[in-house]
Amino acid sequence: MFAWTLISAALIFLHASPACADSIDDIKSRGTLIVGVKSDVPAFGMLDEKSGQIIGLEPDLAQDLADRLGVELKLVALVSADREDALKQHRVDVVIATLNETPERRSSLTLVSPNYYESGASLIARRSDGFEDWSALRNRRICSRRGSFYNRLITIEYGADIVPLYSAEIGLEALRDGRCDGLLGDTAVLSVLLQDPNLAERYEMTLPALYPTGWSIALHPDERGGRLESSISKAIHDWHLSGLLKRLEDKWNIPRSQFVQKMSQQAATRGNGGAAPRAVVKDDEKKRMAEMDTSILAPDIARIVERGELIVAMHSIDNPPFFYQGKDGLIGLEVEMAKSLADKLGVKVRFDRQAQSFDAVVELVARKKADVGISKLSRTLSRARLVRFSNPYLRLRHALILNRLELAKIAKDEPIQNIIRDFNGKIGVIANSSYVDFAVRNFPNAEIEKYSDWQSVVQAVHQGDVVGAYRDEFEIKRLLKKDPKVSLTLRTVTLTDLDDALCIAIGPEDTALAEFVNIFLDQYPNQLTIEKALEFDN
Repeated sequence: MFAWTLISAALIFLHASPACADSIDDIKSRGTLIVGVKSDVPAFGMLDEKSGQIIGLEPDLAQDLADRLGVELKLVALVSADREDALKQHRVDVVIATLNETPERRSSLTLVSPNYYESGASLIARRSDGFEDWSALRNRRICSRRGSFYNRLITIEYGADIVPLYSAEIGLEALRDGRCDGLLGDTAVLSVLLQDPNLAERYEMTLPALYPTGWSIALHPDERGGRLESSISKAIHDWHLSGLLKRLEDKWNIPRSQFVQKMSQQAATRGNGGAAPRAVVKDDEKKRMAEMDTSILAPDIARIVERGELIVAMHSIDNPPFFYQGKDGLIGLEVEMAKSLADKLGVKVRFDRQAQSFDAVVELVARKKADVGISKLSRTLSRARLVRFSNPYLRLRHALILNRLELAKIAKDEPIQNIIRDFNGKIGVIANSSYVDFAVRNFPNAEIEKYSDWQSVVQAVHQGDVVGAYRDEFEIKRLLKKDPKVSLTLRTVTLTDLDDALCIAIGPEDTALAEFVNIFLDQYPNQLTIEKALEFDN
């Protein structure tokens, strides 16, 4: 699922600077490995009242790392909100503290692959409250740990009144005292809490998990590509291969994780030393990829290399200039991007265009029918439940194109900004696109009309069936560029405070591939802009 022992050195950091930090010698010279862990999370990192020591699964992993380096271990208790600062201020060498991997954390820290654990977000609440779905959190007072990445997501998507606290222990106390209607947390941690029969008698975790995310060991950002990262990556692989994580789950009475089970199986498969078939290559960079022993690659990277092709899901309907059928085959800005990505992986590209909607493109990736989705895909919360998203490669502001006559009927003498802010007319969007979600969230008083394609939406605006069409600013500008006379009957409004991030969709388990894609996008020479897209569309 996630990056294995040598993926950092062999693939992702192929061009890493030789000047990156390497602290192993400093740690050995000091004779101590300093690791930041939790001290308030039952079973994973907690304070033993008798000895005063921090114990749990993660301190045990920290001890294993120290033993491998031949040094003593010093544990430093951290709260969630303090983990990043502790690394950047060099107060600790390593953080092993229930840290969920996110794109933001990956860009600001060195997150070691593969992940050692995984969890989603869920809720403990009183049985009598009967939380049946996440929408029931709206305007409810919900306690959570300060620094948890999902706090903001759940506030935005479900309208919960999140109360960030410094520890799960304080949150649990607030829940018991009735100061919170629920306790938000990692499924792995909440499952441990519910092992207490006294708690399980009154409280339950019934909501389906959201945002399943791997737990990463984190290092200072300057450690990227260094020996410490490589050493810890090998250790994590060994933990999965040897079954250490399973034994620690049993030791600390942690319900068995499906993630650990799966990773152990994959590690056993990859750890047999056998080399897999190699891809056909053309140039030196591809040759290095093809000649690499794929048994040391991350499973998601190895899967593609062994197959010899990258499968890219793309909408069945052409969307120039991003992807469309030309005289000599499929062409477009995203087509070139997909071909270049496959080239960097040392394989061919195959486009799967069976998807009849943008959501269907995402579903192909989620169902493992395609490796990635590159199809002018917007990053949304609902889609993030199914797939991972790369860093954005193009940001587009939201925009409306409005029928002037229909707009006048509802506007009267009101300023346009007031009309848009409290819009209560009909808005047309493409069905099964991100703008369905955007419209529901940003125009709660509007009547949303869904159409099969963009041409039908625009036609509905012309005919006055809807007051406006809602999409990104590129498509609105493209419409005016193709027919300047449109502005006589239609009016455009750009929503400067809302943007649409176009990203590559990646399988939820493909962490190494996600990292590879992000670095590819950082180095991609043909960075996309609205101006370049409009120019390409000539």
